[in-house]
Amino acid sequence: MTKMLPLLAAILGFAGVFVAMRLEAVAQGEPKYRLVAPFVASDHVQAPNLPTPTPEPTPYMGSVVAITLPSAKLTGNSVVERRHTELELDRERLQEPTHPSRIAWYDRFGQPGSRATNSIFAAHVDYVRYGNGPFHDLTSAQIGDTLTVIMDNGGEYYYTVQSVQVIHLSDLDMNAIVYPPLDSYHERVTLISCGGTFVSYPGGGGEYESRVFLIAERFIP
Repeated sequence: MTKMLPLLAAILGFAGVFVAMRLEAVAQGEPKYRLVAPFVASDHVQAPNLPTPTPEPTPYMGSVVAITLPSAKLTGNSVVERRHTELELDRERLQEPTHPSRIAWYDRFGQPGSRATNSIFAAHVDYVRYGNGPFHDLTSAQIGDTLTVIMDNGGEYYYTVQSVQVIHLSDLDMNAIVYPPLDSYHERVTLISCGGTFVSYPGGGGEYESRVFLIAERFIP
């Protein structure tokens, strides 16, 4: 825009500030005409004084310290830790939390407070010889509930629950979950846990056949 300003000024000066000289008859004994003040052509329009737009603040890039969602018994007491992805049999997978009591935040996908991003969190529904995990009650949340993400500077972001789904592993498209199409006015938070039927392994342990996905969003004007 800076490079265009001189050209724009020149165009306006030529078309809208055309100055004409007006000659006026004077009293007898003086020169027949005298030059009077110039006038501005009638097609000139004064530009309005528009307010300078307030720049949008830079999103805070600190850490998440807590998530609350009362209907899902998330009280903010679980530690939130940064985790990553890793390759397993040529497929990328989310690393588990380092302890059954913790919530993993995969910050490579999204930063709370940033437009058009999807912040991904995962935690156990339960764990052998531990008990219920932080996301044990995700399916108790209702559409319209408020989910709060609390940052390490005390800032809070509020999201509205949009859906709670239990999807069988055979029907799961993780790319659609992790990379949803979002416009610049929305931001998303996705909570992931296990769910559905638990299949026991011979000798102990086992695995859930489905995954639970809670999606919450906020509108950013």
